[in-house]
Amino acid sequence: MTPLFKIALVIGVAFLFLTLYQMFSRNGLPDAKPQVQQPANRTAVKTSEPGGEQQLPFGTLDLAKQLARTQPTRNNIEVARNATVFIRTSWGLGSGFFAGNDCAIVTNKHVVKIAEEKWDVAEKRLAKGEQALEELREQLEAERKRFYSNCRECGQEALNRYLGRYEKLYDDSAKKLDEAQSSLNDVRYNDDLLVILSDGSELDASVDIVSEEFDLALVRLTEPASCPNIVLGDIEKVQYGEKLYTIGSPIGLKHVVTSGVFSGFIKRDGKLMIQTDAPINPGNSGGPLINEAGQILGINTLIIDNTEGIGFAIPAEVAFREFGL
Repeated sequence: MTPLFKIALVIGVAFLFLTLYQMFSRNGLPDAKPQVQQPANRTAVKTSEPGGEQQLPFGTLDLAKQLARTQPTRNNIEVARNATVFIRTSWGLGSGFFAGNDCAIVTNKHVVKIAEEKWDVAEKRLAKGEQALEELREQLEAERKRFYSNCRECGQEALNRYLGRYEKLYDDSAKKLDEAQSSLNDVRYNDDLLVILSDGSELDASVDIVSEEFDLALVRLTEPASCPNIVLGDIEKVQYGEKLYTIGSPIGLKHVVTSGVFSGFIKRDGKLMIQTDAPINPGNSGGPLINEAGQILGINTLIIDNTEGIGFAIPAEVAFREFGL
């Protein structure tokens, strides 16, 4: 094995570390879970309801009242924006929204769970990196023995000059492989989520239900709360060219509103999808697709690579039926 080939092997291992990180999110893996900033409203509270005020149980977070105060709304879109959340996992970012009367959060399954096939690919790449590293270690040991057999009087200093660069590259790559394995384990066995509201408040959450049939999941806050929610619209009444809005957190930008029109329906993998030209970017997944009345029609799900103006959403009624909302 030539020195150049040895260098190529080690550099390949180093790049493997970056590849494993980038598999799950374009935003990479966070170094640590962010510090949770809890809403201040923790005493017994009242929330305004039609027909009067309703007493909430002691300790219930009145997020609806909090957001009405911190993020006052002026139109239906802003009302829906207050019911949309930013979801941070240990491997990436996504969006979701409050639905129903018990602070349930609807999002995409791929936002909160990593597909098994991605784990398989990651583990195979990691195994290849470990194999390449082991082959390099054996080659370095053989080179070390060969050096001393050809120069019996040479000392450690001479050996370091001969192999020092390659040994450092080996050590650096071994360290990065260990970090990659540790990061994969953290991701695999960590189901904790962080939900961020439109006013920046942060709340712990966990996955409650994952749909077996659809790219949908239901998330629950770990603390009892009263939340704003988005009302289900009638998808059968939507018209071609009707203006629609997406709300989400693309590429880490929080609670961004973009607009487009209803382009039609399409079937993908045998399932009905809403097509729109409203921008759906990485981080928008799981966020709501709403009409001008602020009613949800779809759940932003995917875009087609290398195209513009073509995005797809799961009809919202599918999620409401799937989770009994």
